[in-house]
Amino acid sequence: MRNVRTALRLLERSGPGVMYAAMKACNDYTDGLDSAAKITCPALLVLGDRDAMTPPKTAKPLAEAIPGSKTVVLKGCGHMMMAEQPDQVLDALISHL
Repeated sequence: MRNVRTALRLLERSGPGVMYAAMKACNDYTDGLDSAAKITCPALLVLGDRDAMTPPKTAKPLAEAIPGSKTVVLKGCGHMMMAEQPDQVLDALISHL
């Protein structure tokens, strides 16, 4: 839980408008699937099964668009994977590499 509180404090300290600009940029980006289809290197998607911002079912089209991609879903994990389950994220990355 300490890691989650730390991440929340970092978000609280971001400058005025930073989160809005970041979320707007994400919302406005429309070429993701076309760009994903051009990826030629091994790709790993690490998802949290409790992620309210990017639920695994929503990420499925992205995973399907990336040729040969692999997906790991972390159980009991939300959007801030590296704060919530850093060891599991590291294990997924090591396994992929």
